[in-house]
Amino acid sequence: GTTLRAGMLVREDSPMKPMRDMKGKRMTWGFPAFPPNIEWGLGELNAAGMTIKDVVSVPVTEVTVGVQALVDGRVDVAIAAVGMPAIGEANARVGVRFLPLPAGPEAIKQLQLVMPGATIRPLPPGLPGIKEQTTLGVVPIVVQTSTALPDDTAYALVKVWWDNHKELEPIHPQFRGWVPEGF
Repeated sequence: GTTLRAGMLVREDSPMKPMRDMKGKRMTWGFPAFPPNIEWGLGELNAAGMTIKDVVSVPVTEVTVGVQALVDGRVDVAIAAVGMPAIGEANARVGVRFLPLPAGPEAIKQLQLVMPGATIRPLPPGLPGIKEQTTLGVVPIVVQTSTALPDDTAYALVKVWWDNHKELEPIHPQFRGWVPEGF
């Protein structure tokens, strides 16, 4: 399928440029309503040569609340996924941008120690928070099922997706990358 892209979001006027500037800053953390965000945070910190001990963790329930905390000035950094509507709103209100994740084989290796299958890729400007080409964490979005799913049912699902992938695009921005070449 397509990919989920996420990173460390800051206000546009923030003096932070590389991720190492996050040391000692207040960052969203906890995420009891969606714990997988912890993996994103730990993975990206690891890729940047840091740990959660290098930042001041500020508890939030989930990423949308975290982006609002950034807008309100309660945190300096919010873990967020590219394309979230909350980022568009934050960008319109205060201006936001993602910090670039270090790139290169060692950074990818460190990210994968926490998030196997993830990688780091440059994203072109255009989406809210992406002002210029910015390297961010990327993980494939996959469809998982039980091994008990009959083969003919699995085939039928893939065929429907294959034949109708363009009709999925208006449903959610992530479906723009849901193309047969990725299947």
